[in-house]
Amino acid sequence: MFSSLPSERRARQWLVEISEDDPHIVAARKRGSRYLTIVFGAFAIAFIVISVAELIGAVFGVGLPIAGVTAPSNLPAGSCVERLKELQAAVDRAVASASRATSDDEAAAAYRRALSPEWDEARAGSDPCAADAPSQDALAAVVRLRRAGEEVARRQAVELGPLRQDVAAYLARRPPSP
Repeated sequence: MFSSLPSERRARQWLVEISEDDPHIVAARKRGSRYLTIVFGAFAIAFIVISVAELIGAVFGVGLPIAGVTAPSNLPAGSCVERLKELQAAVDRAVASASRATSDDEAAAAYRRALSPEWDEARAGSDPCAADAPSQDALAAVVRLRRAGEEVARRQAVELGPLRQDVAAYLARRPPSP
């Protein structure tokens, strides 16, 4: 139905006339193909070079630093350093406390209970680490550690909880020793 349109017939006729015989069209096609090959090759070479650089860095530990990661600044000695050590110790204690949980809710509750009293005081305000930028960055790192610790505790409970219950069931069925 649409093939009978006069404009379509004229367009097809024009394409047939210029596509095969015109040396300018043939040269333009070759030139376009050459440019496309060069652009594709440049992208391929760039991809290969970047990939090799990342692999060398990962294998040998050399290369460009990861974006966004900077070396931490030295913290001034004082109450902030002691506070950060207390908060970190509380996180370590909470992860150990939650390790015996058999469900993720139980692990989260045990984790949060074990964070007391250090993290309760941190929420109350008047934090000595709010004074300068390096101290705030260090406090942010400890807060990230706290969140990661809770996730680890939950995941550990989900993964190990059924196994712990299975072992407890076997131990409960053990015959009494003579």
